[in-house]
Amino acid sequence: MSQGSGKIVTPPARSGETVTVACKTPNGIIMRLFEMVDGREAVMGGGERVIKIASMVGEPITIYGNRAPFGDTPKCEIVAGYALTRGVPKEFFDKWLEQNADHPLVKGNLIFAHESDSSAASMAKENPGPRSGLEPLVRDSRGNMIDARIPKRIQTADEQPKARAEA
Repeated sequence: MSQGSGKIVTPPARSGETVTVACKTPNGIIMRLFEMVDGREAVMGGGERVIKIASMVGEPITIYGNRAPFGDTPKCEIVAGYALTRGVPKEFFDKWLEQNADHPLVKGNLIFAHESDSSAASMAKENPGPRSGLEPLVRDSRGNMIDARIPKRIQTADEQPKARAEA
């Protein structure tokens, strides 16, 4: 889905096949395809040389994220933390996946696609584990952050066992 002037438009697929893309990042992503073309670069001392330049092909497609502003309803269905974007051309997604095989979203299984909505939703339910690292922090009733990655209480140098043993 490409986003132009605030309106989301689905570009026509050449083969007619579409997929449902599941994405677990809060803001979603804008997918773009590129091809390498010849370009020119100035060289020191005058003249030019031919180099390869990435040139965008076609229109970008916007994939929804799994968060919405406070008080707003999400623009898409969210299943097990994955936002489902329907109607993405299969050709486009396959080519994007090929060009971005080493991207952390792809390697971490934070984005994937299936031909049907139900299979994308069931895959999301079966694989709720991957974390993007962009999840909101949870707070307790007193407003303190409760997250396993953050220590509950920071020890001072006097309280640490090594500091006392060396002194």
